[in-house]
Amino acid sequence: RYLKLGLPENKISVVANYVNEDFFMLPQAEEVAGIRERFKGEFVISYVGGFDAHRGLEELVAAIPMVRSAIPHIRLVLVGDGANRSSLEAMSERLGVADIISFEGWQLPAKIPAFLVASYICLIPHMKTEHTDNTIPHKLFQYMLLGKPIITSDCAPLKRILNDSGTGKAYPSGDSSALAAIIQEMYEAPELMAAMGRKGKENVLTTYNWETTADNLVKLYKDMEQSG
Repeated sequence: RYLKLGLPENKISVVANYVNEDFFMLPQAEEVAGIRERFKGEFVISYVGGFDAHRGLEELVAAIPMVRSAIPHIRLVLVGDGANRSSLEAMSERLGVADIISFEGWQLPAKIPAFLVASYICLIPHMKTEHTDNTIPHKLFQYMLLGKPIITSDCAPLKRILNDSGTGKAYPSGDSSALAAIIQEMYEAPELMAAMGRKGKENVLTTYNWETTADNLVKLYKDMEQSG
């Protein structure tokens, strides 16, 4: 994108938004157990992050009625807050799925990994825009590190990383029916979900981690020091 804007290639350094294993808080066993007890017997799928128009949460909520008959014990857990939370809650009431969607609100960072570990699938339903086609949310690599299969919209970098790592599947942005179909497909293939989770974790440990990308940042500072 920056090359297309005319910036010289030798002026660009890329430091990726990968996860730092040393700083990422692993969940406490008792917190995971507590969440699993709350949602005992349910097929939990989760989203963690901000609530606003470009996050695609409306499409995610709209997909839940489509899978309820096939996955009668499904539970959508939404961790976060933002501008459209009240409209999402109203939407879940209108669609008759408020009883199987949990709005957890803002949580301390230390508590978030427990929600992810207690989930079967983690989601990033961001709407496809110029912005989301050129950025990568940090939560993707947190999901991967915790060994979770992932469903995302087809934002360019998300789809590329899922395809390269084999850790999940992408659906056309805004298409709730396609999203519902993938949720059901994963639910019906637990071995596939387990394999995706393993591949995601392996790829974070070998590629998508802070140690591998920090070299670019160190090089940038060294180049600045030499040129200064």
